[in-house]
Amino acid sequence: MGQRFRLKASVDISSYSAPVQVIFRAFKTYGLVLADNGSNWYVSGAPDARWNDDMLVNAFRQLKGSDFEAVDVSSLMVDPDSGQVLSDFTLNAVPSARAIDPGGTTNYQLSLAVHGNWSGTVTATVSSPSPSITVGLSGSSVNVPGVVRLAVTDTHPIGSPAIWYSIPITATGSSVRHVVNVGLLIGGAKTYLPIALRQ
Repeated sequence: MGQRFRLKASVDISSYSAPVQVIFRAFKTYGLVLADNGSNWYVSGAPDARWNDDMLVNAFRQLKGSDFEAVDVSSLMVDPDSGQVLSDFTLNAVPSARAIDPGGTTNYQLSLAVHGNWSGTVTATVSSPSPSITVGLSGSSVNVPGVVRLAVTDTHPIGSPAIWYSIPITATGSSVRHVVNVGLLIGGAKTYLPIALRQ
């Protein structure tokens, strides 16, 4: 009861319908938790009108116990006498996108928050998407919870055509790694549509 199993990577799922393949790929990536209720290897889930129950039941019945492998999750235990597990941190960028004029500068705030029982120091890194974009982080190593600021400076000449960039920021702490992308529009034009008022 409660053991995590994962669908083996070697199990061929190509003959199943597209919706079933989505679930089976999740079984291969995240696995499932065995609940020793009902018949052997009985799979259940939350009801949802968007899924065809008959299709899922027929597909699940074709899987065998030997198609799965047990996953050792003991490294996630906080304590052998506890149900708690080690967690990680979250990474959030505010705002998610900005618009500036050519030659302008702007800033983003990267918020790091604790998720579960995780604690430690996180190191943030950023890569410039173009030689014309200079990026820099202040406080790139921070204890969680904490904030890292990203400064962006553009060096395109005034009058350059509008261009969109996606800037990836990576935060790494212990064995946990998160990536968030912020958007940057340079030289975008604002368009105002006329509004007609009915009398």
